[in-house]
This record gives sequence, C-alpha cells and structure tokens, in this order.
Amino acid sequence: MVMQNEKMTDSEIIELLGEYGFSKPEISSIIKKLPSKEFESVIDYIEKIKKEKEDSVDNERKAALEELDKRQNIQKLEEERKERYRELLKNKIAANRLEQKQKEDQENKLLSVEEKPIIIDADVRIRVYLENGDEIYLGFPRESTIKHLHEKIASEIGFSNFEIKRFGHDEVIQISNKFIFEELKAKSAMLEVVKN
Repeated sequence: MVMQNEKMTDSEIIELLGEYGFSKPEISSIIKKLPSKEFESVIDYIEKIKKEKEDSVDNERKAALEELDKRQNIQKLEEERKERYRELLKNKIAANRLEQKQKEDQENKLLSVEEKPIIIDADVRIRVYLENGDEIYLGFPRESTIKHLHEKIASEIGFSNFEIKRFGHDEVIQISNKFIFEELKAKSAMLEVVKN
C-alpha cells in the first residue's frame, strides 16, 4: 500500500492509469508530463486529465449536436423554401389556367355572337349593348324618332333612367323628335345603354 506523500514507481503509475481506462499511448504521454510521482500528485493529475478528457468528449458531443441542429434547421428552411416555391408554382399555374379559361370563354362568347345571324326586317336596325353584357336587337320604320328608340329600349330593359351613346363614344344621344337614321347618320348602328 502506498502512503499519501510516498513516491510511486512507474509500474504502479502505469497500473493505476490502466485502471482508469487510459490507452498505452495516453499512459506514456501522462507519465512524461507528471509534475511529481507522489501519490496525491499523481491522483490529482489523473483526475485532472480524466476531467479534461470528459470535457473534451462533452464539448465534441455538444459541437456535434449543435452541428446536427444547424443541419436540421438548414434542411427545414430548405424544405420550407421548396414548399413555398411549389405553392408559388401551383398559384401561377392556377392563374394561367384561369386566364386561359377566361380567354376561351371570351372567344366562345364572341363566336357564339358571330354564329347567331340576327335578321331584322326593318328600315333602321339597332344593336344595343347593355351594361351587364347582354345585347338587344331592335328594328324601326324609317319615320321612327330618337324618342321612339328610347321608349322601345326602356320597354325591353324594364327601366327608363338611362343614357344612350354610340358604341365606343362618350357623346350622349339626347331624346328628341329627330329621325333615328338622321341622328345616327346610318340605317344601322351599335349603341350602348348606361344606367343613370
């Protein structure tokens, strides 16, 4: 048995270090660095080395866990970015489809209008576009006036508080006793009705 202040032999120190679980290269390095071979000094030094080794392992574990967390966060951010990009693409495709459908609907509407030949057997023929997108076709004898036109449109649409304009123009056609073909300077015309 070794006393507290008694010096230890190299073989005793090697055996003690082996019991602490140090490898042969570590034992060799520790023996060279021992400040003293006294029992208490050797034990204190071994405890210090063991603690440093454990701290080093703990620090490595901590660093590895931090690196893992960092990678997981980066991976999560990347997945979120990919998901946002997928949603953006989905929205863009949906918007493109909607736009395409609206174009097709508009083209179909134009085609359906073009496909319906409207024959109006009258001296003056009028095509009237309403604000809701509907249209009406009217025919009048040559002696009909703008007042007759206004009354006929009112009876067709169910209200009389509106203005009549040439299609694509801002000028309002005032109610008067002028003949329709004189006011419009044509025997057929396109007009639009705007509610007051």
